[in-house]
Amino acid sequence: MAVIRGIIAQLVKANGQLRPHVLEAKNKTGDLKLISPQVGKDLMAKCLQVLEKTCIIIDGLDECDKDGRAEVISLFTRLAEAQNDAVPGSLRILFISTDEADIRKPLSKAVSIALKGRDNFSEMQDYARVWAKQIQELHNLTDQKTEEIVSKVMKRADGKLSRTYLFGVT
Repeated sequence: MAVIRGIIAQLVKANGQLRPHVLEAKNKTGDLKLISPQVGKDLMAKCLQVLEKTCIIIDGLDECDKDGRAEVISLFTRLAEAQNDAVPGSLRILFISTDEADIRKPLSKAVSIALKGRDNFSEMQDYARVWAKQIQELHNLTDQKTEEIVSKVMKRADGKLSRTYLFGVT
């Protein structure tokens, strides 16, 4: 439900024409916070039907428990199939996750790309430098100390991002 609520909130923020549909669901059910899974799923489907083209990115699937992963994958692949049967190419979903068997199996038909930490090393380093510079300014650190922070962050990141998968569902 947290994923559904988050995505609906982002869709409404990006496209105001969805507000009436959210208000209608709230008024019909009295379910202001989308506590009911069925109301959330129905509202998500309605929002996607209203929009011409939607791209959804779900990152960190591997951080959910196995039941949560299965539920999210199942829901969003069903939504993608239904939407794309009605209007081909109208919904694209990108799942970003580490390589886990229970994630890989239900997404075996999806296009997947394996990334290793070194594949995006320079982007991670640039990001670390931006934040280290802010820390430097806040605490009056030397350039040498700032580079030490970047170096430590990169050593930790390289080990953690050993393999990430991007699964594209259309």
